[in-house]
Amino acid sequence: MTEGRVVKNIKRRPSRKQKPVAEQPTLQVEDTHSEPVLIQPDTPPTPPSPSSLSPWEVDLYREHAPTPLQQAQELVYDAWESTGRTRIKLARKALALSRDCADAYVLLGDEAARSLEEAKTLYEQGVKAGERALGVEAFQSLVGAFWNELETRPYMRARYALADCLWSLGHSREAITHFGDMLRLNPGDNQGIRFVLARCLLEIEDDKALGELLDRYKEDRTTYWAYTRALHVYRVEASSFRAEVLLKAALCANYHVPTYLLGRKPIPSVLPTTLTLGQEDEAINYAAEFMAGWAQSGDALDWLAEHTISPHQHRGH
Repeated sequence: MTEGRVVKNIKRRPSRKQKPVAEQPTLQVEDTHSEPVLIQPDTPPTPPSPSSLSPWEVDLYREHAPTPLQQAQELVYDAWESTGRTRIKLARKALALSRDCADAYVLLGDEAARSLEEAKTLYEQGVKAGERALGVEAFQSLVGAFWNELETRPYMRARYALADCLWSLGHSREAITHFGDMLRLNPGDNQGIRFVLARCLLEIEDDKALGELLDRYKEDRTTYWAYTRALHVYRVEASSFRAEVLLKAALCANYHVPTYLLGRKPIPSVLPTTLTLGQEDEAINYAAEFMAGWAQSGDALDWLAEHTISPHQHRGH
């Protein structure tokens, strides 16, 4: 992987031109269970009357007129580029146009839900909407390259949001099942699901499944994969020669990581919104996401500390 700035699993709203990867909503909301009420939109534009058009104009209009779902999706794109309550209002307008607009449910789950349970209900509705919009055939014919079709992405974003919410609610196995099936649909993993799944498997101490996942993406050379692979081998083999080699490779990938995992520097309360390969912002995000897995892995942090006496001794040169 070349040097440069890359964004991975960072909470940020996409622009209309940049179709987004799924985000991980962190919901800290009041625990109530009332259902959100959809607001009916303003009257949509009236299509031209067929009686006012010639036969060829009628055919042309029918061929190119946007479907209700396409119109709803455009409203969601507008919502992503908006701020405040306008975002929620536009999402509700989108659903009034089409109940199959999965992204609108996700936006409401992120920003209008008043409890995790309420958010889960909205995300579940988003997944079902995506399934209706795609049809059964898509889940058979597109397996292996699911993300390549733009129409699949709202479904994938909704399912990602649902899995993340289930994890927050403590339904760990159900969340892991969703993440795993999303990788089956799209093994190219444009959404970075493997990193989230690795963290989940580490925290529930499923070393067998974690090892299989790490091997499935063995060509991954990211800092996230390097440190997680070293930790996994240490958990299984203790301080073996292979664990030592993998840890040295991880330190060469990003020597800043131990600084934050070991508490030599505090993890900022506001995480960086971009990641630079091998740099401190990447280390901060990795430590924030994987700290729990390292902390519950016996004396793994002591093992890491023994190999990083000086925070500057491993620079890869």
